[in-house]
Amino acid sequence: MARDRDSIRTLDEIFILALGRALDFLIEVTQGPCAENQLCISGSAVVEVCGYIACTSQFECLTKPEMGYGIKVKAFTLLSACLEGRSDLIVEKRLAAKFELSFYNSTVIQLHSIIKELETGISTVTTQSDTSKDKDRTKNYVDQSEIKVFDVESLVQCAACLFYLRDKISQLVEFRSICAPPKESDRSQVELYVAYKELKKRLGYIEVNWMNRIEILYYPMPTEAESLPLTTMLEFEGTVNLESQDARVKGIMDASVGFMDEMKVLDGLKSYWMYRVIKANLVSIQYSNFFSFCFAEHPVTAGSH
Repeated sequence: MARDRDSIRTLDEIFILALGRALDFLIEVTQGPCAENQLCISGSAVVEVCGYIACTSQFECLTKPEMGYGIKVKAFTLLSACLEGRSDLIVEKRLAAKFELSFYNSTVIQLHSIIKELETGISTVTTQSDTSKDKDRTKNYVDQSEIKVFDVESLVQCAACLFYLRDKISQLVEFRSICAPPKESDRSQVELYVAYKELKKRLGYIEVNWMNRIEILYYPMPTEAESLPLTTMLEFEGTVNLESQDARVKGIMDASVGFMDEMKVLDGLKSYWMYRVIKANLVSIQYSNFFSFCFAEHPVTAGSH
């Protein structure tokens, strides 16, 4: 069905749906991880197929979640699953031989570009739904917006897997550092730097102690996470019990419900212009209240000489 790139190009929607189910199965039998299945899959043509799915635009016109960008997530997830928990570099060497450095760089730029385009579309669709008086047309706008939001979430998940792959392969391949801004004359590196930094902002990460080795796993940050105030984070850091790992985990789990509620409320307020004005000028407002209090308590009067 999907022996190579050419066979995928000829698939219709029914077979693409079946391909997605096949990827689900392979992910399930690889994660855990299962070392034997990791070696079997990484040494087969499945890797090349996943690489093609990861960088092709063939599925962008498919609106069903399991067939559109969702199938890209499955391809990236399977490639990542082949690397989980391994220390022998066998799979890393196979993937390094399959995918050149340009694959990682071009995919980072591609994901960033598509996400920006989709988010521009979400903004446009939302504006149209707000101004439309036709209920059916408004519902259509809302449906389009929900599909685009799902696509953005899928692409950010792809970025999380791609960053994990890049970290693992970097043990064998020397990637050019993109931590510092490149020269403006080097346009390709500038584009890569911007895309990398923008995608990195959308991801969180955890360090997992795996058989005395530290692995960094990335995950998509919810959009409302940007609304969590710094004061809330500092207050948590100052009060959480850090005596043991169990105590730290319990502390974050106990506080997570409050964090989520606060983030959702503040993220919802961003749609109101008054809230945005107050937030942008909060320091000035605080100082104006202070000076108003001072003048009220000690009014300035003109002295007579």
